[in-house]
Amino acid sequence: MRHAIAAAVLSLVLAPASFAAMGYRGDGTCVTKGGEFGTNVLWRTALPNWNLASPVTAKDRVFVMSEPDRDHDFPVLLCISAKDGKVLWQREIEHDVDQVVRQAWREHLVALRNLNWSRDIYSSSTNKEEAVAVIAAKGCGLNDKGAVTWKTSDPNNKRGDRVDVMLARTFNKGGLYFDVWHLGGLHRIGYAYPTPVTDGERVYVATGLHSFACYDLDGNLVWKARSVGQGSSQAGYGGDDFCKNARSPLLYKNLFISDVGNLVRAFDKQTGQLLWSHKHTGHEIVSPVVMTVGGQDLLLTASVTAFELPGGKKVAVEGWSNHGGTMLVKSDERDVVFFTGGGEHGGWEHKGYPPCTTPPPAAVKFSREGEKLVAKVLWSGIDGKGAGSHAGLVYLNGKLYHPGGVILAADTGKVLAGKHRDRNNRATPSTKHLLWIVGERLHGVNEEKGTGLYEVYDLNGKKLASSTLPLSPVEGERQERIIEAVAGKSWGFSYGCPFIVAGDRLYIRSHSELICIGAP
Repeated sequence: MRHAIAAAVLSLVLAPASFAAMGYRGDGTCVTKGGEFGTNVLWRTALPNWNLASPVTAKDRVFVMSEPDRDHDFPVLLCISAKDGKVLWQREIEHDVDQVVRQAWREHLVALRNLNWSRDIYSSSTNKEEAVAVIAAKGCGLNDKGAVTWKTSDPNNKRGDRVDVMLARTFNKGGLYFDVWHLGGLHRIGYAYPTPVTDGERVYVATGLHSFACYDLDGNLVWKARSVGQGSSQAGYGGDDFCKNARSPLLYKNLFISDVGNLVRAFDKQTGQLLWSHKHTGHEIVSPVVMTVGGQDLLLTASVTAFELPGGKKVAVEGWSNHGGTMLVKSDERDVVFFTGGGEHGGWEHKGYPPCTTPPPAAVKFSREGEKLVAKVLWSGIDGKGAGSHAGLVYLNGKLYHPGGVILAADTGKVLAGKHRDRNNRATPSTKHLLWIVGERLHGVNEEKGTGLYEVYDLNGKKLASSTLPLSPVEGERQERIIEAVAGKSWGFSYGCPFIVAGDRLYIRSHSELICIGAP
């Protein structure tokens, strides 16, 4: 199916598939080269459930994750043909847990679907009393604030624990640590949030439930591993539970590395053998990055803890503890790292607000002194003020492109173009997840009133084009799935708005579809 995008013709450029395949990892893979391609929607592929992870590509295939649904207890990896959007195969990432825990987990997912179904019934009903009777059959009712929630699992339970709390205690004992309260909405973290990674021959997956798997491009399981991270002390309701399960993995030489659940693990990417692991702390989504200091490659994590690569020796960091929403290693000076600052979830000093001494974003240079890393802040803030962001930065040729709408001098932080958070004076595309430089163009995707907003700027801050991406209508069984997932009759466009440029194609992930844009 081919539909022209409504708006001006967009000047886009090719990106070699091997260069762009890993997506945004804080390592410069969001800067690609190539020639121009077209602007048609070549195909749309319906996906089984919502998800916030980015698609990744390998050869002639695109890989996307999907959250558990009525047919799957655990996250699902889908392989889609880049040529025509056909689903070639899909694999549920099975988690090796005992039957008692698995049954509790299944009951939790059923309870979550019932809750969403009940919320939709109640909100759309004109007869609230009748609606209360209907949702009671699903184990739901109204709380003292008039909101639909789960009832207690046992009327005689003196503590009054809801069904989700009771179930959480069981599956957390089995290592399925997760903050169940932060589910049931599209703006939340899911079980399949980490973006997969590929080396072009295999696809490597980490889940928010601390299971890991490797598949070849034909869907054959190469290996599977289970490595439980640090859990909650509050049966799934710990305030630090959900963000730390959202970090994306990376590949480094022969290692597959993930730190979901505040446990850094390095697996042999060929066999799945766990080679080393270390605990660390942190309540942030921030995915790890690889920097180089004094000729030594180091893994830098959300807790601003470093580990020598490939061996895994822990290295203390002195002089810097803020990390923010994302980290980006300066590609031509790999001992310098840019930190965005992420507001409430960024872990920044005073959340980035006064009297913060180093307002976000920040550029930090690291040096090695004996057995520790010493950090020096090169600059911080935008015009002296905090400008936190969950979306990623992009660096190229001395310029830093910030999702807040400004272009900064990478060495000083001086604003070169745009005005931060000023809709009428932006120098970078509006984006929820990432920016991508392709040749001489800067691309971004955002969500606006249930549709995708796709924008293109030149590298000096001039807006070249803007276009909306309406989603396909849904009905019947597919709409039922949406209600079960989000307590509403439409998914809308993906909150995270993840996308990837590969070859002569642009792949955008909405909650309901994978959309392919390219030449006819």
